[in-house]
Amino acid sequence: MQMTSIIARLDKSNLPLLIAYGEFDIPPVQDSVRQLVDALYARDGHLPLVEAVPGHTHISIVEHIGTVDEAFGENLAGFVELLALRAKQDAAPPCHPGLPSGPITQQPASTGEN
Repeated sequence: MQMTSIIARLDKSNLPLLIAYGEFDIPPVQDSVRQLVDALYARDGHLPLVEAVPGHTHISIVEHIGTVDEAFGENLAGFVELLALRAKQDAAPPCHPGLPSGPITQQPASTGEN
């Protein structure tokens, strides 16, 4: 069975990503992460969030979520909090109720002549 890289399956998506890999991942895994980040940059024009988790491999990162090992859990929780704040901001009314809607136009400066 031939493995297909996730990179070949990237489509245009606005899903937020946090890519994590382990400090002790073998070079082919680290290379795959690098290729994924490069492909996402080429697709989106900006880098995704990437974290190298100290003391772990890509498997042990997941195994330690919810344990006393907080090497990745705190950053994952921070990522989720950031997404929640963005969602809350996006859901907020577009304008303060006391301000007029529509574009703000600048009034001509007074020349001092009456």
